Amino acid sequence: LLAGLSMARDQFLFIPGNHDMVRNNDDEREELGNAAYFKSGDKIAKFMDKAIKNDDFLGMRRVEPYKTFERNYYAGLPKDSFYSDIFGSAIKYNFGKESVGVCLINSSWRCYGELDKGQLLIGEEQLLRVLNLIQDCRIKIGLLHHPIDWISLVEQEFISTHINKSLNILLIGHVHENMTSVHTGLNHTSLFTNVAPSGLNDIRGDSRSFANGFTVIDYNIDLRKIHCQYIKYNHSKISFLLNEDIGESGEFYCDIPNQSSAKEAQLIHRALDQIKSDHFSE
Repeated sequence: LLAGLSMARDQFLFIPGNHDMVRNNDDEREELGNAAYFKSGDKIAKFMDKAIKNDDFLGMRRVEPYKTFERNYYAGLPKDSFYSDIFGSAIKYNFGKESVGVCLINSSWRCYGELDKGQLLIGEEQLLRVLNLIQDCRIKIGLLHHPIDWISLVEQEFISTHINKSLNILLIGHVHENMTSVHTGLNHTSLFTNVAPSGLNDIRGDSRSFANGFTVIDYNIDLRKIHCQYIKYNHSKISFLLNEDIGESGEFYCDIPNQSSAKEAQLIHRALDQIKSDHFSE
């Protein structure tokens, strides 16, 4: 892939998904104990802090083969531009005067059974450590395999709030369906979120819902414009084409809200929330 795309090694970024976990590396009895233990943010933080400091995969050996591969792949990158621990990683780039940081967030380290939704954890410790490397970057991007609503309610609100506050762009996978949104936060920030389709599902299938493909994103922070092209693979033509089932004939355009428009949007949301709470039952 690197040779075919003429890309440098540090330009190809990836994160673990549920299929990258070797689940039978962890004993079921131990897993049931961990599931009962991770019921508070304090206990999650204590476990993660210890695991990071000791580089200890106890209770999460399922993720060790992936981390071994990741560490070999990114070996040799300078420490001032790359951070990695037992959970997540982060990298930052300088393109002339433009600085871009990317958080490689691991949402899969708790994947075990078939019912992962609502059981997964990211962990405050992971999020704060990967964000720390890129805090001075002008554009901050997060890669996250699972949608936020797959995260346990124990930490879902905190993780969601922190991501909305800290990132400009969030790129998600797992559900295999295209979706794009721009969310305005309470602190007048805006988060652009894109959910990617499957890259390699069944290339010979004709499913419109689970079409193979990718999204090309042009995020222009100076002009405050976003342009997306949704690309899908057409097996009969042996070619990638615009997916006209998504957006406006396969494309999406929007403005990045500035502080005043974000503030106005928040006023509208608060008014709507108040109307709903006061009058929705009627």
